[in-house]
Amino acid sequence: MKNVICLLVDRLHIGYWGAYGNAEIETPTLDRLAAESFFADRFHVDTPDPVRQCRSWWCGVHTLSQNATPTIMAQLNAMRYRTVLVTDDPEVAYSPDAADFTDVQLLPTPNNTVPCDEIDATHLCGMLATIAATAESLARSGCQSRNLTIAKQPYFLWCHLRGFDAIWDFPLALREKYCGDGDPAPYSGVIPPYHQGRTQSAECKVQNAEIIKNDGCGIEAIGEVPISEEFDDFRQAAVSAYMGGVTMFDELLEMLIGPLRDGELGDETLFLLAGTRGVLFGEHGTIGIPPTDGGQVEPLASPLVQVPFALRFPDGFGATVRSDALLQPPDMTRLLYEWLDLPMPETLQNKASDSSAMLDLIREEPQNLRDRILVVAPHDEPTASHAPSCLVTPSWFLTELDPAKNPERPADAPLALYVKPDDRWDINNVADRCDEIVEQLLEVRTDLTRRLVANDTTPTEPLSGILRERLP
Repeated sequence: MKNVICLLVDRLHIGYWGAYGNAEIETPTLDRLAAESFFADRFHVDTPDPVRQCRSWWCGVHTLSQNATPTIMAQLNAMRYRTVLVTDDPEVAYSPDAADFTDVQLLPTPNNTVPCDEIDATHLCGMLATIAATAESLARSGCQSRNLTIAKQPYFLWCHLRGFDAIWDFPLALREKYCGDGDPAPYSGVIPPYHQGRTQSAECKVQNAEIIKNDGCGIEAIGEVPISEEFDDFRQAAVSAYMGGVTMFDELLEMLIGPLRDGELGDETLFLLAGTRGVLFGEHGTIGIPPTDGGQVEPLASPLVQVPFALRFPDGFGATVRSDALLQPPDMTRLLYEWLDLPMPETLQNKASDSSAMLDLIREEPQNLRDRILVVAPHDEPTASHAPSCLVTPSWFLTELDPAKNPERPADAPLALYVKPDDRWDINNVADRCDEIVEQLLEVRTDLTRRLVANDTTPTEPLSGILRERLP
């Protein structure tokens, strides 16, 4: 009897997890999970809009697709699965496709105004405790069979946490853990920090003001303050606090991982941990998380759209396998159909031309590896064919840095091109030095957008060598 637990955490940054290369942060639970899992280095969401993203995860189609595709929950319900959604995001709970869950648990976000003294009092602790209790209850539950005996009922538990986008109520002691001598004090607010508008350090201007306040975040500077110094101090304060929060999440995750590892959540339970979007900590003049009602638009930068992804199979399959293939949420949906032995919807069949079969990657027998993906900015249009987007290839990252100024993507949109997949700082933008590559990538982006909107699955020509490989 196969079960599934998917845990999606908003604003879970790929760079603040030991297994992803951060040697400073302490994440023993996450690191052990990574060692037991298939680990994706280049998993990208198809939109940094967590609500629109739900359709990609549940239906297995890109956010641009116009095809009517059933949710995997509808298929599982027909197979007598219990399908349960646990979330603290009302927009996710009331999204149209969420109606296919047999049970939806919407948990409130507390109105804490100061950090909690103890981890047990935090919102994340309450969420993880509820998820662990729900999983244990589902693992014990039965259903009436034809011969009137009680049989175990398989379950599909989807957990969507607002995570670090909701409330930063984790204890101050955890935030201070990552402050060194001479570092600014960690950010101490419960509203996620946000600051935008760094001047280039080479043009460091002095802003004359009696008091400079950063969005009510509690950091003040009096007198004449160089903007770059203010920016860097605020960044360090936000990062220290964030790392403390991730360390707390790591500790709390053991409430779910421990019973999973001990078989208490079912002998054949697949577990996924992934992010729905990341956070910018200084890239492109942006620090932290903008308020939901502030109207700010985040740059389509790699730290926002490239997220952690760890998939743990119950029998150890895929453990220690690490892939740098370009993957997106619909790939996970197709894997679930295959692993659960469900009939694949017709709209998801014959996808070799635009997807990477994740099970083949895990078997280390990759075929038809995708060489391009598209990430679309949050949008209001049904099709979003004109929404700002970024194109990712094995070696290039082409994006529009200020989507708010170019909602219709005019010809003179401010484009940025990066070679290093793990480095998106402004200084590494090579768009003005690689006109020919930018032009070719724009053509690829236009064609891929058209294909995704039309659900065109005809084979694509492989990218040319210069678009797949870095400059010599």
